[in-house]
Amino acid sequence: MVQKSLTTLLFGFNPQTGTLYSYWPMPFWKSARIEISNNTDTDISNLQCNVWFKPSSALSYNKKNTGYFLARRTIDSDPDTLGYRSVAFEEKGRGHVTGVVFYSDRYDMDGDEFCYIDDSKTPQIHGSGTEDDHNQGWAGRAYQKPLWGGLVNGYDGAYRIYLNDCYIFNPNIQIAYEYSLTKPHFVNGEKQM
Repeated sequence: MVQKSLTTLLFGFNPQTGTLYSYWPMPFWKSARIEISNNTDTDISNLQCNVWFKPSSALSYNKKNTGYFLARRTIDSDPDTLGYRSVAFEEKGRGHVTGVVFYSDRYDMDGDEFCYIDDSKTPQIHGSGTEDDHNQGWAGRAYQKPLWGGLVNGYDGAYRIYLNDCYIFNPNIQIAYEYSLTKPHFVNGEKQM
């Protein structure tokens, strides 16, 4: 089995050396907590971690004008309430989406992206193919650029970091992708044939 590595501007990993990195800005004012979970059957016999921070004297975030960093893993259960579209990300409140890492074995590369912002009934962003959101076309390749690319192709292991064009929302956002009828159908996370 070929193990692939990933190198982006803000995060990446190398399975040969067993290392990963994350340089996402994560402002905090009093304390910070980092949790690392192993959701696999592989035992980890050795884990080392280096954490660097800049004191407020070097990099000060105004607490009233600064948000919190949140990373979330979304596993779509495909309730099929949107008509062959599945929700990849959904959030309520105020914020902005700064990046998406996308892996799927059932989304069609030509499935449209639908991004609904702030209770809109029509998508503010309507892409013409899943791989297009990751700055690739015609299925994409395993290009790895600092802000966009794919581990496998433009929709399996694809990523995009929205540093200069983040999706701003208040009070909510929903990002959905159209999936293919030729792929296996999922109900509550279980593959149906």
